[in-house]
This record gives sequence, structure tokens and C-alpha cells, in this order.
Amino acid sequence: ADLISTLDEEKITSVIELYIPEYLDKIFGLELGERCSPMNNYKYVWKIAGDCGHVFAGHTGGSKRILIDITGKGCTLAKPRWNERLYDFLTKSKGGKINRLDICLDDLTGEYFDVDFLDELDTKGLFKSGGRQPKINKLGDWKYGDSAGRTFNVGKRGGSKVHRGYERGKKLGDLFSNWTRSEVEFLASHAFLPFDMLLNPDSYFAGAYPACALLLELMDSVDIEQQRIELIKKESQITLEKSFDIHRHQFGAYIAFYRTFMDD
Repeated sequence: ADLISTLDEEKITSVIELYIPEYLDKIFGLELGERCSPMNNYKYVWKIAGDCGHVFAGHTGGSKRILIDITGKGCTLAKPRWNERLYDFLTKSKGGKINRLDICLDDLTGEYFDVDFLDELDTKGLFKSGGRQPKINKLGDWKYGDSAGRTFNVGKRGGSKVHRGYERGKKLGDLFSNWTRSEVEFLASHAFLPFDMLLNPDSYFAGAYPACALLLELMDSVDIEQQRIELIKKESQITLEKSFDIHRHQFGAYIAFYRTFMDD
């Protein structure tokens, strides 16, 4: 049994490290990173460089599939038109499927919507799906404000879709940011996720809830490509400022001490 397990690991490792880098680069412009610890019921896991996701293989349940999980950051940093290239790849593949797809709408300034506005839309019944009132879950400090940001969730895990509205900028570490994200998570557990979702995300986002259609209508004039560039800049700025803050608090005393006998 140990020998068989070793042979399986060698085969899987060779397949992943030989073939996956080519497709990650060709489709997304991303690189396969280092091997890491088992997770999510997979024995063999690799990082995608730049904190852009993971590649999974060797499911403990016996599945022979390879799972490629691209994070939101990975989708943002990927080469433009990656969705079209992925669509072409999947339509030509045998047995390929989408297990989960998150479609999000960002308001970087809070000009068009915030979590309070999402709450108001729910009060008006615009998050009802099929005539049913979904479960609402609010996280964070909604009375006095929360440095970690507030979250407005619609639906419950395990269904075919879940909506998350949250203060993205604050969750990244900017206490004064008004950046808000409205995100719908689609799951294949109870519904088929067509490859067309990659080409027409707006249609599926708008179709998820009447509230989402309204948000898209409000932001109809926003340049999506410019929004993508601004999103990258904003996230980088917040990350940089957060790193300065960490150094200021954790290492400020050391830097002051160094200055007594070293110049800047």
C-alpha cells in the first residue's frame, strides 16, 4: 500500500508540474508556485504564485479530478481576456466543469452603494429569490462602525447561490475606505454552472437577485477595464499602507534605537 501511494504521488506530481504551468501561463498569465501542505481534503496541493490561488490533486474521496482554484486577486492580476481563453479551453475539454464561480461588483468610492444601501434593498424585497425571503446575516459592528468592516450576507451556504456585500477596503486594512463589494457566489452543488458565465458575467450577476440588477444599472457608466486597473492600484495602496503601519507599531522602537548610531 505504501509503494502504491508513493507511485501515485510521483505520477500526480509529474503531471501537475509538467502540464499545469503551461495552461496557467497560456490562459491566465500566472505561474505555478511551490508545493504546500494538504488542505480541503486534497493530499497534494500547490500554490499559484502571487497569492493567486491553488492547484489541488489527490482527493481523499477518490476523485481523479484536478481542481484549479483562482482567487479574486488572481482574476484581477490575470492577463486581460483570460475569461475568453478559459471558455475556449473548457468548451474543448473532456469532462471539464466549473464547481464555483464568484461574480463581484466593486464600488471603490462608495458613490453608488454601500452595505447600508444593500440593507435597504433587502427591506424593499429586492433580494427575494423565487418569491421567498432569504436568510439575512449581518456581521461586524452595525451600530458604531467596525474597523474590520461590516458584511451583509444573503442566503445560506449549501444552496446554489449566496450574496455577500462587504466593506472591502476596511477588511484590507484601510479604516477610512468606502470601497464596497457586492459579490454573488454560484455553486454547482445544486445547479449547473454554464461556461457562458465566463463570457457574460453581468447577465448572471443581474439575474441572481433584483437588487444586483439595480446595482449594475446604477454603475452602467463605469468603465470596467479602468475599474480593474483602479482596483489593482487601490488594493496595492492599502496593502502598502498596512505594511507601514505594522512596521511602525512593531519595529518603530528598534528603528529609533538604530538611529542613535546609524544614519537613515
